Amino acid sequence: MASKVITILRRYYLLATLAGLAILALATSGAAPSPFLLALRALFGLVFVLFLPGYTLQAAFFPRQADLDTPARLALSFGLSLAVIPLAALLLNYLPWGIRLWPILAAESLLVLIFSSVAAMRRRRLPAGSASPTGGWPGLKSWLASLDRGEQSTVVILVFTVFAGLLAAAAILLWPNPAKFYTEFFMLGPGNLAEHYPFDPRLGDELSVTLGIANHEATVENYRVVVNVVNPAMPGPKQVAAAGPFTLQPGETAENPIHWQMPSAGQDQTVEFLLLMDGSADPYRRLSLLVNVIGR
Repeated sequence: MASKVITILRRYYLLATLAGLAILALATSGAAPSPFLLALRALFGLVFVLFLPGYTLQAAFFPRQADLDTPARLALSFGLSLAVIPLAALLLNYLPWGIRLWPILAAESLLVLIFSSVAAMRRRRLPAGSASPTGGWPGLKSWLASLDRGEQSTVVILVFTVFAGLLAAAAILLWPNPAKFYTEFFMLGPGNLAEHYPFDPRLGDELSVTLGIANHEATVENYRVVVNVVNPAMPGPKQVAAAGPFTLQPGETAENPIHWQMPSAGQDQTVEFLLLMDGSADPYRRLSLLVNVIGR
């Protein structure tokens, strides 16, 4: 029994490895981020998206070694991967889960597992020695040797260009532009909906909204909220409420209600919600409501 398992693993170990990588991607996608894990995700993520689906698909379509040579299999693996990804995304767009991380990862993993299984079943029916290579790239060295000097230089330049592109993509994923970091600041009314704000309150009514803060700064940040009322009939803004500090981890979102009362009656008064960061006196984000306060 053990020898039979070893024989199967030797024959299909590359397909088993690809299927294992698909399962591993599902298992580690929810792990806590770290620099080492982010680097692995960037490296294996590119291979997982740009190579694995196409390689397993071509192995299912062309199980015999004589069907395709090694360079054609490599080119077809990248080409089919680029064709499969948009189709999977289009299908997910019409499903309830949408185009998000988990659905995309699950769809890619499922495709790799299905293609690998089909390829393994088709290879199993072939005579010994006629199946396509499952490890290494036999024939690649002899193919390169058959090219003239100019063709070899073209291949080297092409490989270098692809490798440089992969490195550039990994660098973009690992070292994003700091200009892309930001904090989301939003306001919700009753029922946590973006509607039914207190536009026409009476003087003395207690007003409230829910303020949401989402930290996309990639670092731990401290926030405070200040609420000012600007009455065009009176000089200067008047502070009517404050909240915080709120300490948020990267990617964390907090929604907190804030309450205040309008200090005076009048038309066209502006309620300003100012978001301050790290003790700064200058607002980082600003929201406002235009209200008409009715006297008692």
